[in-house]
Amino acid sequence: MTFTHEGREYRRVAEVIDCWFDSGAMPYAQWHYPEQPQQFRQHFPADFICEAIDQTRGWFYTLHAIATMVSDSVAYRNVVCLSHIVDEDGKKMSKSLGNIVNPFDVFDAVGADHCGGILPPASPPDMQKRVSVDIVSSVASSFINTYWNTVRILRDVCQARPLRRPAAAEPRRAPRGRSLDNFSARGNYRDGDRGARPLHTLQAGRAIENFVDLLSNWYVRGNRRRFWKAESGVDKTGCVCDAV
Repeated sequence: MTFTHEGREYRRVAEVIDCWFDSGAMPYAQWHYPEQPQQFRQHFPADFICEAIDQTRGWFYTLHAIATMVSDSVAYRNVVCLSHIVDEDGKKMSKSLGNIVNPFDVFDAVGADHCGGILPPASPPDMQKRVSVDIVSSVASSFINTYWNTVRILRDVCQARPLRRPAAAEPRRAPRGRSLDNFSARGNYRDGDRGARPLHTLQAGRAIENFVDLLSNWYVRGNRRRFWKAESGVDKTGCVCDAV
C-alpha cells in the first residue's frame, strides 16, 4: 500500500506493531492530520480522556508515545482512570459466565438517565461499580424519580397549573431561623462545580444528590400548603418561578 502526500511517496511497512498503536493514533486520525492541520491544532492535546484501568498499558501509553514522536507533545492533559463495571455479585462480566448486562436491556427496563445517574455518586472512579437492572432500579426510586417529580411540581406551580393534592402527612416545617423563600442552590452548585472542574465526579455527583434531597424533602414539602392552595398569586408562584 502506498500513497503520495506533498510530492512524497509513503509506503506501508511489512512489520506489525502492537494494535494499541492504532488507538494511540486517534487524535491524528480523527482530524485527518496532516490534511487538516489547523483543525487538528485546535483540538490537540485533549483536555482529558477517560477509560478503564486496563488501558494503562494500551491506550493511555500509546497516545502519549505517538504524540511524543510526531508532535513532541503530550496527547492529553488529564485522565480519569476507572475501575471495571461488574455484575450485581461483584464478579467481572464474562460471556462464558453468562453474567454480562446488556446496557440496552437496562435502558429499556429502567431508562438511560437512571443508568447514568448511578455511576458518578456511587463510589470513587477507581472502585468497581456493580450494575444490574435491580441496582439501577433502586437509583430510579431514590434519586432520578425524586428529581423528575420535583421538577414537575415546580414547573406546574410556576405555570399555575392545578395540582392533584397528595394524601400526605402534615408538611414539614422550615427549621428555625431559615426562611423557605431564601432557599438557595448556590452551595450545592459551588460544590458540584468544584467537583466537576477537577474531574472529581464523586464530589460533583453527591453534591447534586444532596441538592435534589433538599429541594424535595425540605423546600417542596415545606411549601406544600402554598403550592396546593386553589388561588394563584405571588405567594404561590413567586417563590419558584425564578428558579424554574
